[in-house]
Amino acid sequence: MFDGSALPLAENIAQTRQAAALAAAAGASLEAELGHVPLSGNADAPLPAVEEVVEFVDATGVDALAVAVGTVHGYYRRAPKIDLDLGRRAGAAVAIPLVLHGGSDTPRETIAALIRGGFAKVNVSTEFQHAFQKRLAGELACLQETFMPLDKLMQPAVDGAVAFLRERIRWFADPSG
Repeated sequence: MFDGSALPLAENIAQTRQAAALAAAAGASLEAELGHVPLSGNADAPLPAVEEVVEFVDATGVDALAVAVGTVHGYYRRAPKIDLDLGRRAGAAVAIPLVLHGGSDTPRETIAALIRGGFAKVNVSTEFQHAFQKRLAGELACLQETFMPLDKLMQPAVDGAVAFLRERIRWFADPSG
């Protein structure tokens, strides 16, 4: 993943092109980001135009592209204004998979529409980490300040986070479900 989304478009393209060349030389794929996905509460970042998406993909040679469509990293502080039409048009305009950054807390029907429009990867790191933290906090509370080896303490939290991801993967496989 290379994130040049905070850069002006021309500089993002130039730096991403270099990163894509390095990745290709190493036999790796590269995901890049176009349009900034802000932290929760700051959801008014400008979105890219479809023409910019096409220009970016053509000029950089990336394997996957995270296109900002109005989602945020973290939990939403107000109802999201996600541009489904931009997602659909971007998906139709390029031949590479699109990636949704800021998938956590995004309504299931919105994710379903974006998947139908060409998004092939959905990032849900905030919800994943939160599932882990909640389970770990519960395990710590049960200990009532007694000792438990770290590997035994962590396993239920890991299992809970994995269960969360399995549920989301089922969502993504059948988003209308």
